Amino acid sequence: MFPVDEMNRAEGDVAVQSDPMVAGRVTEDEATALNNLRRSANNVIMELGQAEVRKARLLGQLGAIEGQAQQQMQEIAKRLGIPEGRPWQVTPDGSARYVGEQPPT
Repeated sequence: MFPVDEMNRAEGDVAVQSDPMVAGRVTEDEATALNNLRRSANNVIMELGQAEVRKARLLGQLGAIEGQAQQQMQEIAKRLGIPEGRPWQVTPDGSARYVGEQPPT
């Protein structure tokens, strides 16, 4: 009986003789290592796909939060009588302050 490496070489020799496109055979260890690397790469690809789905969900949540903040700002502006289109901001002390060079008219 041949050890695995000798058997692979013997089979490789026959394969090379019958098919000029075959250079030889990889060892079982090499094949196992390549299959493990391929499996690891596929796992990383699956994780990236899951991360993309999570990213899309998070972006959706962020859009909803930004929409709520915009709605709240519009309600505050209306309550305070801030004209539509007039830039303003809320300061850390809670004041609604106009932004820009000119005071309100």
